[in-house]
Formats: sequence, structure tokens, C-alpha cells
Amino acid sequence: MFDADRFEPAGWTPGTQAYLPLLLADRFDKFWGAKIAIRFTPEQIRAVVETGRLSDPRAVAYLTSTLVARQRATARHWFDRVNPLDHFAIAPHGAGVELCFDDLALVYRLGADPGATRYHATSYDRTGNPLGGAAASGSPGAGGHACIAPPTLAPGGDGYTIVRVETTRPDFTGATLVHVARDPKTRAPRVIGIWRL
Repeated sequence: MFDADRFEPAGWTPGTQAYLPLLLADRFDKFWGAKIAIRFTPEQIRAVVETGRLSDPRAVAYLTSTLVARQRATARHWFDRVNPLDHFAIAPHGAGVELCFDDLALVYRLGADPGATRYHATSYDRTGNPLGGAAASGSPGAGGHACIAPPTLAPGGDGYTIVRVETTRPDFTGATLVHVARDPKTRAPRVIGIWRL
């Protein structure tokens, strides 16, 4: 009755209408939920199962392994439907800056191939016009962390720039828009928003 082999993350629904937000959630909401669920380690999941004080130790092992398998299946499923980049930040790079992020499919080792993963970034001004010389490409580093250098900031006071970061793998292509602007006090560029496509 409770296994991982027949578990389908997209087909799962709550057993009561009390969880209406789960019934109305779109792929972005489910990506957000999967990001939270995947952070629990197998040890933490086992500790939760052990609070049930099950009389058969085999039940603890079975429930733990099944929950971990479902957790990973859920994250894999929703990370394949939204560009799974997160933790965007602007970091110093030489005399300029670079845009850094984590590829969650690689961070959590969900089957994506780091060697076949590429990122491409293009910068635009606030009206959507491409900025000349603003394209950059890169590949993931250790542990799924990547940086693309340097993003070209739009001219003008706040340097408001939209960076489109596209991820490509053999079976996946997805993009995220990262909004960058200068901090009004320090004038340093910073990430001010993310729009997932």
C-alpha cells in the first residue's frame, strides 16, 4: 500500500479537500515544495520515522527507505519541469562581477549529468533590449555550483539588468530571468528578483 516503485509525483493528490492549495498548485509551486522536501537528509527522515515507535525495526527501515525514494522522485520530477537553478548571487570576479547559482538537480545528485550540462546567459535592459557583448556561457563546477562571468549591466543610474540564464542538458532545456540592479547605497550590483519561466 505504501511503496516507491509505483509512486508518481505528478499523480499524487491529498486525501482531503483541507489541502486545497496542493490541488491548485502549479509546477512552480510544486518546484518550491520539492526544494524544501529535498533538504531533509535520510538521517532526519529516519529520526522522524523513529518517533512513531514502531515495534518492528524492519518497518522503520522500510518506511525510511521508501520516504527517501519518494522524496528523491518528487524532486527529480519537479526539477525537470522548472529550470532548477537557485541561490542566485552576484560575486566579485577579477575587476568585475559574475552571476553565481546552484543547479539543484546536480547539488542533490538527481541523475542530471554535470558533464552534459551547460549554461548560457544573455543580458537585457529593463525594456527587454539585448545588451551588446552580454552573452556568457559556462558549465557546472563542483557540487553543482556555477558562475557565469561577467554579466553586462545596463547603462544608467541603477544598472537595472535582466539576465536570462538558460540550462541545457540532453533531455532538458529551461530558463530563468534574474533581475539585477545596483544597491542604492553601495552601488554594488545585487540580485533583486527571479522570474522562473
